[in-house]
Amino acid sequence: MANLDAAFASAFATLYSGALIVGLIQHLKGNEFWLGMVAALPAFLGLLQLPGAAWARSIPSFRAFSGTGGLIWRLAHFPLIALPLLPVANEAKLVILVACVSAGAAAGQIVGPSYNEWLGRLIPENARGWYFSQRTLIASITGNIVGMVGGLMLDLFRRWDQEALGFTLIFSLGAACAVLSMVFFWRMSDTVREETSKFDLRSIFDTVRTPMRDRNFRRILLFVSLFAASQGFAGN
Repeated sequence: MANLDAAFASAFATLYSGALIVGLIQHLKGNEFWLGMVAALPAFLGLLQLPGAAWARSIPSFRAFSGTGGLIWRLAHFPLIALPLLPVANEAKLVILVACVSAGAAAGQIVGPSYNEWLGRLIPENARGWYFSQRTLIASITGNIVGMVGGLMLDLFRRWDQEALGFTLIFSLGAACAVLSMVFFWRMSDTVREETSKFDLRSIFDTVRTPMRDRNFRRILLFVSLFAASQGFAGN
């Protein structure tokens, strides 16, 4: 069930991100500023994983907490289905686009650590390497295939001079994948925390402080920070 969820979630994410979102921004006459907004705000919202990890510890059910955030992540993108055809100025459409993408990213980042911890508990320790390699393979293949299909669809509708309609149909396909993903998500076995803790500022501080005491973690954090900063700076 988790792999089927991952496959359809990867298809959904592919159709609502990357080259297709860049294509939509260009279709709406957006410049590099809007490309930067769509790239930077979701990345910046990754900081929400810190309070999200602390918040998750106050809720017993992994599936309930992760599922709520995952549902909001998907639903936040659904307005993009109608966005290309709305009879409003392109500037307004670009603001709506950034708002939807950012809202979805915020919800996904908040529950991300909890979801990964849940998978870690579901998969036996001696099978995690095999499982996550298979999961990555499935998600990668699905994302590549769906991405090419979306690109070919968009090229076809551009030749017909119906680019806006093409985006709407592509996002509709992505929404269908999101629904199927949630169907399989809710069929995954739930896991309950043995102990919960109150969600407050101290719990957030403890979440950050504990791993920062580890020298190897600090080295990894520095490497990831420089790596992400260099990509983000030159990416657009």
